[in-house]
Amino acid sequence: MRPIGYMYKRIAGAPAGLGAPHVVDVYSLSSHVSENFADYTNYWRHNGYWLFDSPATVRALAKEQSLSLDGLRLFYYEAHDLQYDDALGEWVSFEPEASFTTNIEPPTACTLEGFDVTTFSAGTAPECSPLSCNGLAGQVPTNSHCLMPSMEAAVQALEAGRFKNTEPGPYRIIGVYSVHAASVTTMVPSIRRALPSDAPGFAECVRAAYAPWVPRIGREPWPMLQDYRMVIATQDAFVAECDGQLSGVLVLSETGDGFLIDNVAVLPTLKGQGIGGALLTHAEEEAKARGYRSIYLYTNEAMVENIALYARIGYVEYERRQEQGFRRVFMRKQLEGLS
Repeated sequence: MRPIGYMYKRIAGAPAGLGAPHVVDVYSLSSHVSENFADYTNYWRHNGYWLFDSPATVRALAKEQSLSLDGLRLFYYEAHDLQYDDALGEWVSFEPEASFTTNIEPPTACTLEGFDVTTFSAGTAPECSPLSCNGLAGQVPTNSHCLMPSMEAAVQALEAGRFKNTEPGPYRIIGVYSVHAASVTTMVPSIRRALPSDAPGFAECVRAAYAPWVPRIGREPWPMLQDYRMVIATQDAFVAECDGQLSGVLVLSETGDGFLIDNVAVLPTLKGQGIGGALLTHAEEEAKARGYRSIYLYTNEAMVENIALYARIGYVEYERRQEQGFRRVFMRKQLEGLS
């Protein structure tokens, strides 16, 4: 694999009619579903792979041209050393366009999300990602981000003709990496108690955050079924605001099992900006202020990405059970700083 550059993207949910209910959102290199931060080719700052050599290059361009990066996610990409020519049925070489300087800065920290297959019929900029553009995600192995699980799986699918007659090739296999938040400009939200007047925005945030999970669960998750006027009136409900706009929500409860994070949600357009982390930290501070030594939460058994996320930040699974018609995974975190 060779490095090919960076891009800020506006992540979209799975397109209607994709035929792959396990897909939650689209991390493809193509901009046909999840858009790039701008029509950047007009500024001629890209490298020979028609991406960017560093995050700083994109940020400088955005500042210069008054382009907003708010709510966008930064990705780093690598490519298989050869591209697949479907007409010839063989792997062939490719090079960056020589008229542009290519000197890619390695990422300081990133996570491999999976592998895309992208067309380059003109030999310059990325074009289509048939997994999302042509609905191929429902016919070959893909993960929740509409990416293939391994380079080997992508190679096998190409050589078996699974991408034939989708979009004109040649095709390049692209490793897609999320660049960690330390390398991305994050937002610092203000968090306050929810007011009755927040109920419509509260409900809208919850619906937007949970809607992508409906195909996988087979029904609307529990948070989408709540009356948030009642929730705000009877529970500890909070909102996170960025620049005066509601960006995330939090619901806490004291139960017989301890201090519960009953719901936490962030607008999908602002994911990856540190808002969810700020809400979870606020929940922990509330628990400690009330004398609790631990905090717990639950998530739907089908939301495996959420389970993995909570495990990474210190939550430990302790039970799975059926409640209110949903299979739930319960997780608990021990809190520090209490004597």
